[in-house]
Amino acid sequence: MHIKRSDFPDKPGRLRSGIPIVISLLALWMLRDRIVQVELGNVWLLAREIAAWQWGIAGVLSAISLSAVARYDRLVAQYMGLKLPDHACSAAGWRATALAQTLGFGLISGALVRWRILGEPGGITLWQATRMTFLVTATFLRGGPFWQVWCPLQTQCCQMLCVFWQPAALA
Repeated sequence: MHIKRSDFPDKPGRLRSGIPIVISLLALWMLRDRIVQVELGNVWLLAREIAAWQWGIAGVLSAISLSAVARYDRLVAQYMGLKLPDHACSAAGWRATALAQTLGFGLISGALVRWRILGEPGGITLWQATRMTFLVTATFLRGGPFWQVWCPLQTQCCQMLCVFWQPAALA
């Protein structure tokens, strides 16, 4: 049985908007003991110690990293025989990876984001989005053939950055 987004009628903002709010409130309630221990004043002090150029570099490198990982989505969609536009796969991969890394529960949150973006009529099912997320994760963790074949320049850039950030490696 395949679950499609069209199986869930589009109530004007109620169901779709309500679920994330309920999940967020539940997460906040579950973390309430830890949240009260956080001293926001200290968080802001530490955040202000980071220079603007450091925030900028972090943002640029994050965008490069997410763009590289988004390529996996295009390759996995082709591997699965899904007839999806390359730009849509990349956009879904970029967003799914960013949100999954931020929210946690990578397989679940990544699959739901991909399904939300690519699950339009004529798009993919929830099961396909889950398989896609699993394959992207597995090939990323494996460092498998997708990375080695399709991203050789990216690999060289990453190796140069590792040397740059670890000067002891030059010795």
